[in-house]
Amino acid sequence: MGGDERAGNSRPEPEPDEFGLAADGAPLGPARFFAGIVVAIATMVFGQIPMAIISRSFPNLFLQVVPLVIAVTLTAGLLVAWISERITRSWIPIRASLFFFAAGFVAGFLWGYAIFKAVTQGFDTSHVLPSVSLPIVGAFYVGSTAGLGALSGRLFADAAARKPRGVMMTAIILVVLAVIGAFNLR
Repeated sequence: MGGDERAGNSRPEPEPDEFGLAADGAPLGPARFFAGIVVAIATMVFGQIPMAIISRSFPNLFLQVVPLVIAVTLTAGLLVAWISERITRSWIPIRASLFFFAAGFVAGFLWGYAIFKAVTQGFDTSHVLPSVSLPIVGAFYVGSTAGLGALSGRLFADAAARKPRGVMMTAIILVVLAVIGAFNLR
């Protein structure tokens, strides 16, 4: 008698309820992943408030950045999250969350450097910061918000998935802010 007997004794996968939760209330894959992405996006979006206040362009800059944060997170951010989840699948939550922070920080730093380098090219920034430093400072800011978003998304995904109405309300608020921000770009 081999491994076939063990397969017959395994427990079946629990059936999810309408919110994607198992009978014991534990979040299943898609519900947990969606909740983590919403938490990550909310963290990154609201992490833009200090930059908008510092640059004296709140709420305009804040609203203009929201669609960009959502678009980047739903493209490159999903890839980073998927790869990070594959790597950290069997890790303890805090260690996995720290890995997510590192992966998000590196991805955000590289993306932020490219964006700030392109945006600041040709600007006279000598009175603020040396021209080399401005893209690095901007990249550090983008990397830190991306890292914090990844960390919070991974760390709080299970808890958020247990509150599906809160996740959906947060997602709706983010979409509304993105629509307002998209119209504000014109």
